[in-house]
Amino acid sequence: MNVYLYQHIIITILIITISLIIIIVCCYYFIIIITIIIVITIIIIIYYYYYVIIIIIIIIIIIIIIIIIIIIIIIIIIIIIIIIIIIIIIIILLLLLLLLLLYLLLLLLLLLLLLLLLLLLLLLLLLYYYYYYYYYIIIIILLLLLLLLLFIIIIIIIIIIIIIIIIIIIIIIIIIIIIIIIIIIIIIIIIIIIIIIIIIIIIIIIIIIIIIIIIIIIIIIIIIIIIIIIIIIIIIIIIIIIIIIIIIIILLLLLLLLLLLLLLLLLLLLLLLLLLLLLLLLLLLLLLLLLYYYYYYYYYYYYYYYYYYYYYYYYYYYYYYYYYYYYYYYYYYYYYYYYYYYYYYYYYYYYYYYYYYYYYYYYYYYYYYYYYYYYYYYYYYYYYYYYYYYYYYYIIILYYYYYYYYYYYYYYYYYYYYYYYYYYYYYYYYYIIINY
Repeated sequence: MNVYLYQHIIITILIITISLIIIIVCCYYFIIIITIIIVITIIIIIYYYYYVIIIIIIIIIIIIIIIIIIIIIIIIIIIIIIIIIIIIIIIILLLLLLLLLLYLLLLLLLLLLLLLLLLLLLLLLLLYYYYYYYYYIIIIILLLLLLLLLFIIIIIIIIIIIIIIIIIIIIIIIIIIIIIIIIIIIIIIIIIIIIIIIIIIIIIIIIIIIIIIIIIIIIIIIIIIIIIIIIIIIIIIIIIIIIIIIIIIILLLLLLLLLLLLLLLLLLLLLLLLLLLLLLLLLLLLLLLLLYYYYYYYYYYYYYYYYYYYYYYYYYYYYYYYYYYYYYYYYYYYYYYYYYYYYYYYYYYYYYYYYYYYYYYYYYYYYYYYYYYYYYYYYYYYYYYYYYYYYYYYIIILYYYYYYYYYYYYYYYYYYYYYYYYYYYYYYYYYIIINY
Protein backbone atom coordinates (compact mmCIF):
# COMPACT_ATOMS: atom_id res chain seq x y z
CA MET A 1 0.00 0.00 0.00
CA ASN A 2 2.84 2.34 0.90
CA VAL A 3 4.68 1.53 -2.31
CA TYR A 4 1.51 2.19 -4.22
CA LEU A 5 1.07 5.49 -2.41
CA TYR A 6 4.66 6.59 -2.96
CA GLN A 7 4.37 5.68 -6.61
CA HIS A 8 1.34 7.89 -7.05
CA ILE A 9 3.02 10.72 -5.13
CA ILE A 10 6.04 10.53 -7.40
CA ILE A 11 3.78 10.51 -10.45
CA THR A 12 1.94 13.57 -9.17
CA ILE A 13 5.20 15.44 -8.47
CA LEU A 14 6.44 14.59 -11.95
CA ILE A 15 3.20 15.88 -13.46
CA ILE A 16 3.47 19.13 -11.50
CA THR A 17 7.16 19.53 -12.41
CA ILE A 18 6.42 18.98 -16.08
CA SER A 19 3.58 21.47 -15.83
CA LEU A 20 5.89 24.10 -14.28
CA ILE A 21 8.46 23.51 -17.01
CA ILE A 22 5.74 23.96 -19.61
CA ILE A 23 4.62 27.17 -17.84
CA ILE A 24 8.16 28.54 -17.87
CA VAL A 25 8.80 27.55 -21.46
CA CYS A 26 5.40 28.38 -22.92
CA CYS A 27 4.31 31.49 -21.07
CA TYR A 28 2.10 32.47 -24.00
CA TYR A 29 -0.33 29.68 -23.06
CA PHE A 30 -0.08 30.47 -19.39
CA ILE A 31 -3.77 30.48 -18.55
CA ILE A 32 -4.57 27.26 -20.48
CA ILE A 33 -1.67 25.40 -18.89
CA ILE A 34 -2.66 26.58 -15.42
CA THR A 35 -6.21 25.42 -16.03
CA ILE A 36 -5.03 21.99 -17.25
CA ILE A 37 -2.73 21.58 -14.24
CA ILE A 38 -5.50 22.50 -11.84
CA VAL A 39 -7.92 20.06 -13.50
CA ILE A 40 -5.34 17.21 -13.49
CA THR A 41 -4.48 17.91 -9.86
CA ILE A 42 -8.14 17.91 -8.87
CA ILE A 43 -8.69 14.60 -10.72
CA ILE A 44 -5.69 13.04 -9.00
CA ILE A 45 -6.77 14.32 -5.61
CA ILE A 46 -10.34 13.17 -6.14
CA TYR A 47 -9.12 9.77 -7.32
CA TYR A 48 -6.54 9.17 -4.62
CA TYR A 49 -7.20 11.65 -1.79
CA TYR A 50 -10.90 12.32 -1.78
CA TYR A 51 -10.80 13.27 1.89
CA VAL A 52 -8.79 16.43 1.09
CA ILE A 53 -11.39 17.78 -1.38
CA ILE A 54 -13.29 19.80 1.19
CA ILE A 55 -10.15 21.58 2.47
CA ILE A 56 -8.96 22.41 -1.06
CA ILE A 57 -12.41 23.73 -2.03
CA ILE A 58 -12.48 25.93 1.06
CA ILE A 59 -9.00 27.26 0.28
CA ILE A 60 -9.92 27.96 -3.33
CA ILE A 61 -13.16 29.71 -2.30
CA ILE A 62 -11.30 31.90 0.20
CA ILE A 63 -8.65 32.81 -2.34
CA ILE A 64 -11.28 33.58 -5.00
CA ILE A 65 -13.20 35.78 -2.56
CA ILE A 66 -10.01 37.67 -1.67
CA ILE A 67 -9.17 38.15 -5.35
CA ILE A 68 -12.70 39.39 -6.08
CA ILE A 69 -12.52 41.83 -3.16
CA ILE A 70 -9.16 43.16 -4.35
CA ILE A 71 -10.42 43.58 -7.92
CA ILE A 72 -13.61 45.33 -6.72
CA ILE A 73 -11.60 47.73 -4.53
CA ILE A 74 -9.22 48.53 -7.37
CA ILE A 75 -12.11 49.03 -9.83
CA ILE A 76 -13.90 51.36 -7.39
CA ILE A 77 -10.72 53.38 -6.89
CA ILE A 78 -10.16 53.59 -10.65
CA ILE A 79 -13.79 54.69 -11.23
CA ILE A 80 -13.48 57.37 -8.53
CA ILE A 81 -10.22 58.62 -10.07
CA ILE A 82 -11.76 58.69 -13.55
CA ILE A 83 -14.84 60.60 -12.31
CA ILE A 84 -12.66 63.15 -10.50
CA ILE A 85 -10.45 63.56 -13.56
CA ILE A 86 -13.49 63.98 -15.85
CA ILE A 87 -14.98 66.65 -13.56
CA ILE A 88 -11.69 68.51 -13.38
CA ILE A 89 -11.22 68.27 -17.16
CA ILE A 90 -14.73 69.70 -17.67
CA ILE A 91 -13.89 72.59 -15.32
CA ILE A 92 -10.63 73.21 -17.17
CA LEU A 93 -12.44 73.09 -20.53
CA LEU A 94 -14.99 75.63 -19.28
CA LEU A 95 -12.19 77.88 -18.09
CA LEU A 96 -10.45 77.49 -21.43
CA LEU A 97 -13.70 78.37 -23.21
CA LEU A 98 -13.95 81.46 -21.02
CA LEU A 99 -10.36 82.28 -21.94
CA LEU A 100 -11.21 81.90 -25.61
CA LEU A 101 -14.17 84.25 -25.28
CA LEU A 102 -12.03 86.76 -23.43
CA TYR A 103 -9.40 86.51 -26.16
CA LEU A 104 -12.03 87.16 -28.81
CA LEU A 105 -13.28 90.15 -26.84
CA LEU A 106 -9.71 91.34 -26.47
CA LEU A 107 -9.15 90.98 -30.20
CA LEU A 108 -12.34 92.93 -30.91
CA LEU A 109 -11.27 95.71 -28.57
CA LEU A 110 -7.86 95.83 -30.20
CA LEU A 111 -9.49 96.18 -33.60
CA LEU A 112 -11.67 98.99 -32.28
CA LEU A 113 -8.57 100.55 -30.81
CA LEU A 114 -6.87 100.38 -34.18
CA LEU A 115 -9.89 101.96 -35.86
CA LEU A 116 -9.92 104.74 -33.31
CA LEU A 117 -6.24 105.37 -33.92
CA LEU A 118 -6.87 105.61 -37.63
CA LEU A 119 -9.73 107.99 -36.93
CA LEU A 120 -7.41 110.06 -34.76
CA LEU A 121 -4.88 110.26 -37.55
CA LEU A 122 -7.63 111.29 -39.94
CA LEU A 123 -8.74 114.02 -37.53
CA LEU A 124 -5.17 115.20 -37.21
CA LEU A 125 -5.00 115.50 -40.96
CA LEU A 126 -8.28 117.39 -40.90
CA LEU A 127 -6.86 119.61 -38.23
CA TYR A 128 -3.88 120.24 -40.44
CA TYR A 129 -5.92 121.10 -43.52
CA TYR A 130 -9.03 122.60 -41.94
CA TYR A 131 -7.62 124.60 -39.11
CA TYR A 132 -10.59 126.97 -39.23
CA TYR A 133 -12.61 124.32 -37.42
CA TYR A 134 -9.86 123.47 -34.99
CA TYR A 135 -12.10 123.86 -31.95
CA TYR A 136 -14.60 121.16 -32.97
CA ILE A 137 -11.92 118.84 -34.29
CA ILE A 138 -9.93 119.12 -31.07
CA ILE A 139 -13.04 118.39 -29.00
CA ILE A 140 -13.71 115.27 -31.10
CA ILE A 141 -10.08 114.20 -30.80
CA LEU A 142 -10.15 114.62 -27.03
CA LEU A 143 -13.33 112.56 -26.84
CA LEU A 144 -11.71 109.86 -28.96
CA LEU A 145 -8.66 109.91 -26.72
CA LEU A 146 -10.91 109.43 -23.71
CA LEU A 147 -12.60 106.56 -25.49
CA LEU A 148 -9.21 105.06 -26.30
CA LEU A 149 -8.19 105.35 -22.68
CA LEU A 150 -11.42 103.61 -21.67
CA PHE A 151 -10.75 100.81 -24.16
CA ILE A 152 -7.21 100.39 -22.87
CA ILE A 153 -8.48 100.19 -19.28
CA ILE A 154 -11.07 97.56 -20.32
CA ILE A 155 -8.39 95.57 -22.17
CA ILE A 156 -6.08 95.70 -19.15
CA ILE A 157 -8.96 94.49 -16.92
CA ILE A 158 -9.65 91.62 -19.34
CA ILE A 159 -5.96 90.68 -19.37
CA ILE A 160 -5.91 90.70 -15.57
CA ILE A 161 -9.00 88.44 -15.53
CA ILE A 162 -7.34 86.08 -18.04
CA ILE A 163 -4.18 85.97 -15.91
CA ILE A 164 -6.28 85.19 -12.82
CA ILE A 165 -8.08 82.38 -14.69
CA ILE A 166 -4.76 80.96 -15.88
CA ILE A 167 -3.40 81.05 -12.34
CA ILE A 168 -6.57 79.26 -11.13
CA ILE A 169 -6.13 76.59 -13.82
CA ILE A 170 -2.46 76.15 -12.85
CA ILE A 171 -3.45 75.79 -9.18
CA ILE A 172 -6.13 73.23 -10.14
CA ILE A 173 -3.59 71.25 -12.19
CA ILE A 174 -1.11 71.25 -9.31
CA ILE A 175 -3.86 70.11 -6.93
CA ILE A 176 -4.82 67.33 -9.39
CA ILE A 177 -1.21 66.15 -9.59
CA ILE A 178 -0.95 66.14 -5.79
CA ILE A 179 -4.25 64.23 -5.48
CA ILE A 180 -3.14 61.68 -8.07
CA ILE A 181 0.16 61.14 -6.26
CA ILE A 182 -1.70 60.71 -2.95
CA ILE A 183 -4.13 58.25 -4.58
CA ILE A 184 -1.21 56.25 -6.04
CA ILE A 185 0.41 56.08 -2.62
CA ILE A 186 -2.90 55.00 -1.05
CA ILE A 187 -3.42 52.31 -3.73
CA ILE A 188 0.10 50.99 -3.23
CA ILE A 189 -0.41 50.89 0.55
CA ILE A 190 -3.78 49.11 0.14
CA ILE A 191 -2.27 46.58 -2.26
CA ILE A 192 0.65 45.93 0.10
CA ILE A 193 -1.75 45.46 3.00
CA ILE A 194 -3.92 43.09 0.93
CA ILE A 195 -0.86 41.10 -0.15
CA ILE A 196 0.27 40.84 3.46
CA ILE A 197 -3.21 39.67 4.49
CA ILE A 198 -3.25 37.10 1.67
CA ILE A 199 0.20 35.86 2.68
CA ILE A 200 -0.90 35.58 6.30
CA ILE A 201 -4.05 33.69 5.28
CA ILE A 202 -2.05 31.42 3.03
CA ILE A 203 0.46 30.75 5.80
CA ILE A 204 -2.37 29.90 8.18
CA ILE A 205 -3.96 27.64 5.58
CA ILE A 206 -0.61 25.99 4.93
CA ILE A 207 -0.12 25.37 8.62
CA ILE A 208 -3.59 23.88 8.86
CA ILE A 209 -2.97 21.73 5.82
CA ILE A 210 0.38 20.59 7.22
CA ILE A 211 -1.32 19.69 10.43
CA ILE A 212 -4.16 17.89 8.65
CA ILE A 213 -2.17 16.15 6.00
CA ILE A 214 1.48 16.07 5.25
CA ILE A 215 1.23 13.93 2.21
CA ILE A 216 -0.42 16.47 -0.02
CA ILE A 217 1.57 19.45 1.19
CA ILE A 218 3.67 19.69 -1.90
CA ILE A 219 0.65 19.75 -4.16
CA ILE A 220 -1.17 22.32 -2.05
CA ILE A 221 1.91 24.52 -1.75
CA ILE A 222 2.42 24.43 -5.49
CA ILE A 223 -1.25 25.27 -6.11
CA ILE A 224 -1.13 28.12 -3.60
CA ILE A 225 2.11 29.44 -5.06
CA ILE A 226 0.58 29.35 -8.51
CA ILE A 227 -2.52 31.17 -7.27
CA ILE A 228 -0.36 33.73 -5.44
CA ILE A 229 1.69 34.25 -8.58
CA ILE A 230 -1.52 34.75 -10.56
CA ILE A 231 -2.83 37.24 -7.99
CA ILE A 232 0.46 39.12 -7.89
CA ILE A 233 0.63 39.21 -11.68
CA ILE A 234 -2.95 40.52 -11.88
CA ILE A 235 -2.24 43.14 -9.23
CA ILE A 236 1.00 44.17 -10.93
CA ILE A 237 -0.77 44.45 -14.29
CA ILE A 238 -3.51 46.59 -12.73
CA ILE A 239 -0.94 48.76 -10.96
CA ILE A 240 1.03 49.16 -14.18
CA ILE A 241 -2.15 50.15 -16.05
CA ILE A 242 -3.06 52.66 -13.33
CA ILE A 243 0.46 54.08 -13.28
CA ILE A 244 0.48 54.39 -17.08
CA ILE A 245 -2.90 56.16 -17.01
CA ILE A 246 -1.74 58.48 -14.24
CA ILE A 247 1.54 59.20 -16.06
CA ILE A 248 -0.38 60.02 -19.24
CA ILE A 249 -2.73 62.31 -17.29
CA ILE A 250 0.22 64.00 -15.56
CA LEU A 251 1.96 64.49 -18.91
CA LEU A 252 -1.20 65.97 -20.39
CA LEU A 253 -1.60 68.26 -17.41
CA LEU A 254 2.03 69.31 -17.66
CA LEU A 255 1.52 70.01 -21.35
CA LEU A 256 -1.55 72.07 -20.51
CA LEU A 257 0.46 73.83 -17.82
CA LEU A 258 3.16 74.69 -20.37
CA LEU A 259 0.52 75.97 -22.77
CA LEU A 260 -0.96 78.12 -20.03
CA LEU A 261 2.47 79.46 -19.16
CA LEU A 262 3.01 80.35 -22.81
CA LEU A 263 -0.40 81.98 -22.81
CA LEU A 264 0.57 83.93 -19.71
CA LEU A 265 3.76 85.09 -21.39
CA LEU A 266 1.76 86.17 -24.43
CA LEU A 267 -0.59 88.10 -22.19
CA LEU A 268 2.29 89.81 -20.47
CA LEU A 269 3.70 90.68 -23.87
CA LEU A 270 0.31 92.02 -24.90
CA LEU A 271 0.14 94.03 -21.70
CA LEU A 272 3.52 95.54 -22.49
CA LEU A 273 2.31 96.37 -25.98
CA LEU A 274 -0.75 98.05 -24.52
CA LEU A 275 1.43 100.07 -22.20
CA LEU A 276 3.51 101.13 -25.18
CA LEU A 277 0.31 101.99 -26.99
CA LEU A 278 -0.78 104.08 -24.03
CA LEU A 279 2.54 105.89 -24.14
CA LEU A 280 2.04 106.48 -27.84
CA LEU A 281 -1.40 107.88 -27.14
CA LEU A 282 0.05 110.22 -24.55
CA LEU A 283 2.66 111.31 -27.06
CA LEU A 284 -0.10 111.77 -29.60
CA LEU A 285 -2.01 113.91 -27.14
CA LEU A 286 1.12 115.94 -26.50
CA LEU A 287 1.62 116.32 -30.23
CA LEU A 288 -2.00 117.39 -30.56
CA LEU A 289 -1.54 120.01 -27.88
CA LEU A 290 1.60 121.22 -29.59
CA LEU A 291 -0.21 121.41 -32.89
CA TYR A 292 -3.04 123.23 -31.24
CA TYR A 293 -0.60 125.64 -29.66
CA TYR A 294 1.20 126.08 -32.94
CA TYR A 295 -1.86 126.66 -35.11
CA TYR A 296 -3.77 128.68 -32.64
CA TYR A 297 -1.10 130.81 -31.07
CA TYR A 298 1.37 131.11 -33.90
CA TYR A 299 -0.51 130.74 -37.08
CA TYR A 300 -4.17 131.30 -36.43
CA TYR A 301 -3.61 134.10 -33.98
CA TYR A 302 -1.07 135.95 -36.06
CA TYR A 303 -2.93 135.21 -39.23
CA TYR A 304 -5.92 137.04 -37.91
CA TYR A 305 -3.85 139.57 -36.17
CA TYR A 306 -3.27 141.45 -39.40
CA TYR A 307 -6.91 141.26 -40.33
CA TYR A 308 -8.81 141.27 -37.14
CA TYR A 309 -6.80 143.74 -35.18
CA TYR A 310 -6.21 145.90 -38.13
CA TYR A 311 -9.87 145.72 -38.94
CA TYR A 312 -10.68 146.26 -35.33
CA TYR A 313 -8.50 149.27 -35.03
CA TYR A 314 -9.63 150.46 -38.37
CA TYR A 315 -13.19 149.95 -37.36
CA TYR A 316 -12.55 151.60 -34.07
CA TYR A 317 -10.75 154.38 -35.79
CA TYR A 318 -13.54 154.69 -38.27
CA TYR A 319 -16.04 154.67 -35.48
CA TYR A 320 -14.08 157.26 -33.62
CA TYR A 321 -13.75 159.23 -36.73
CA TYR A 322 -17.45 159.04 -37.37
CA TYR A 323 -18.08 159.84 -33.77
CA TYR A 324 -16.02 163.00 -34.02
CA TYR A 325 -17.85 164.02 -37.05
CA TYR A 326 -21.19 163.28 -35.52
CA TYR A 327 -20.26 164.87 -32.28
CA TYR A 328 -19.03 167.95 -33.96
CA TYR A 329 -22.08 168.10 -36.10
CA TYR A 330 -24.27 167.50 -33.12
CA TYR A 331 -22.72 170.28 -31.12
CA TYR A 332 -22.83 172.52 -34.07
CA TYR A 333 -26.44 171.74 -34.61
CA TYR A 334 -27.07 172.03 -30.95
CA TYR A 335 -25.66 175.53 -30.88
CA TYR A 336 -27.55 176.36 -33.95
CA TYR A 337 -30.65 175.04 -32.37
CA TYR A 338 -29.85 176.89 -29.21
CA TYR A 339 -29.47 180.23 -30.97
CA TYR A 340 -32.47 179.55 -33.05
CA TYR A 341 -34.69 178.92 -30.06
CA TYR A 342 -33.00 181.17 -27.68
CA TYR A 343 -35.99 183.34 -26.78
CA TYR A 344 -38.34 180.45 -26.44
CA TYR A 345 -36.27 177.77 -24.81
CA TYR A 346 -33.70 179.58 -22.88
CA TYR A 347 -34.51 177.85 -19.66
CA TYR A 348 -35.02 174.56 -21.45
CA TYR A 349 -31.66 174.84 -23.15
CA TYR A 350 -29.85 175.23 -19.88
CA TYR A 351 -31.83 172.42 -18.46
CA TYR A 352 -31.13 170.21 -21.45
CA TYR A 353 -27.49 171.04 -21.33
CA TYR A 354 -27.48 170.17 -17.71
CA TYR A 355 -29.26 166.98 -18.64
CA TYR A 356 -26.63 166.29 -21.26
CA TYR A 357 -23.92 166.73 -18.70
CA TYR A 358 -25.89 164.57 -16.37
CA TYR A 359 -26.17 161.95 -19.11
CA TYR A 360 -22.41 161.64 -19.23
CA TYR A 361 -22.37 161.40 -15.53
CA TYR A 362 -24.95 158.68 -15.83
CA TYR A 363 -22.78 156.95 -18.49
CA TYR A 364 -19.91 156.46 -16.07
CA TYR A 365 -22.16 155.32 -13.26
CA TYR A 366 -24.60 153.47 -15.36
CA TYR A 367 -25.73 150.74 -13.01
CA TYR A 368 -26.20 153.03 -10.12
CA TYR A 369 -28.29 155.69 -11.88
CA TYR A 370 -30.21 153.50 -14.21
CA TYR A 371 -33.40 153.29 -12.18
CA TYR A 372 -33.17 156.90 -11.27
CA TYR A 373 -32.93 157.78 -14.91
CA TYR A 374 -36.07 155.86 -15.68
CA TYR A 375 -37.85 157.59 -12.91
CA TYR A 376 -36.60 160.90 -14.16
CA TYR A 377 -37.59 160.03 -17.68
CA TYR A 378 -41.15 159.08 -16.76
CA TYR A 379 -41.44 162.12 -14.63
CA TYR A 380 -41.00 164.37 -17.65
CA TYR A 381 -42.71 162.12 -20.05
CA TYR A 382 -45.95 164.09 -20.23
CA TYR A 383 -44.17 167.37 -20.80
CA TYR A 384 -41.84 166.79 -23.66
CA TYR A 385 -42.62 163.40 -25.13
CA TYR A 386 -44.47 164.80 -28.12
CA TYR A 387 -41.94 167.51 -28.53
CA TYR A 388 -39.18 164.97 -28.24
CA TYR A 389 -40.51 162.93 -31.11
CA TYR A 390 -41.08 166.00 -33.10
CA TYR A 391 -37.59 167.14 -32.38
CA TYR A 392 -36.24 163.73 -33.21
CA TYR A 393 -38.10 163.74 -36.46
CA TYR A 394 -36.72 167.15 -37.24
CA ILE A 395 -33.19 165.97 -36.52
CA ILE A 396 -33.65 162.96 -38.78
CA ILE A 397 -34.88 165.14 -41.60
CA LEU A 398 -32.06 167.55 -41.12
CA TYR A 399 -29.63 164.73 -40.96
CA TYR A 400 -31.12 163.24 -44.05
CA TYR A 401 -30.52 166.46 -45.98
CA TYR A 402 -27.03 167.04 -44.80
CA TYR A 403 -25.69 163.63 -44.18
CA TYR A 404 -24.72 162.46 -47.63
CA TYR A 405 -23.30 165.70 -48.69
CA TYR A 406 -21.45 166.15 -45.48
CA TYR A 407 -20.37 162.55 -45.38
CA TYR A 408 -18.67 162.67 -48.77
CA TYR A 409 -17.24 166.00 -48.05
CA TYR A 410 -16.09 164.82 -44.72
CA TYR A 411 -13.27 162.68 -46.05
CA TYR A 412 -11.77 165.60 -47.78
CA TYR A 413 -12.41 167.74 -44.83
CA TYR A 414 -10.82 165.23 -42.54
CA TYR A 415 -7.64 164.90 -44.54
CA TYR A 416 -7.45 168.58 -45.04
CA TYR A 417 -7.76 169.42 -41.39
CA TYR A 418 -6.10 166.38 -40.02
CA TYR A 419 -3.56 168.27 -37.92
CA TYR A 420 -6.07 170.76 -36.63
CA TYR A 421 -9.09 168.69 -36.07
CA TYR A 422 -8.33 167.12 -32.70
CA TYR A 423 -7.05 170.28 -31.25
CA TYR A 424 -10.03 172.13 -32.56
CA TYR A 425 -12.33 169.51 -31.16
CA TYR A 426 -10.87 169.70 -27.70
CA TYR A 427 -10.80 173.41 -27.95
CA TYR A 428 -14.39 173.35 -28.98
CA TYR A 429 -15.25 171.06 -26.15
CA TYR A 430 -13.43 173.34 -23.80
CA TYR A 431 -15.35 176.22 -25.26
CA ILE A 432 -18.59 174.37 -24.67
CA ILE A 433 -17.72 173.68 -21.06
CA ILE A 434 -16.68 177.29 -20.50
CA ASN A 435 -19.81 178.46 -22.17
CA TYR A 436 -21.78 176.20 -19.91
